[in-house]
Amino acid sequence: MEIVHERIFGSLSVEPAIMAARDEALRVRGISPHSPITYIQGNPPWGEGFAGVLIRAVNSGEVWTITDDGAPCGRGWRRNGSAFMVLQNLQGCLEEDAESVNTPALQAWRMIERAERILREQGATYHDVVHTWFYLNDMLNW
Repeated sequence: MEIVHERIFGSLSVEPAIMAARDEALRVRGISPHSPITYIQGNPPWGEGFAGVLIRAVNSGEVWTITDDGAPCGRGWRRNGSAFMVLQNLQGCLEEDAESVNTPALQAWRMIERAERILREQGATYHDVVHTWFYLNDMLNW
């Protein structure tokens, strides 16, 4: 089995420790820790710490890592003649910290444009997308 989608939920205060423990656990088992991952801020019911992990793994002979500017941002695999892809941890925040260039709507727009470009580079389009998850703060207010 190969991991094709990984989401970790936890408090931001423990993210470095959780990521270090993940990297070590994978490395000890001979699995590269440099696969795409999404860390989602989500406090557990008891307050602070690790809240959970969701991992999707497939048994496929052909799994590849999708990169954007050299950074892993997804995984693809083939099974029974069909190709599947998962993109993750795509963001639309520009490095400038000005609110005028990083409004929530502009960040969402840039993230969608980035996803569209990556999909095209992989021979797909949004017409091929079956499911999309957005982790956006206070989305209904903007």
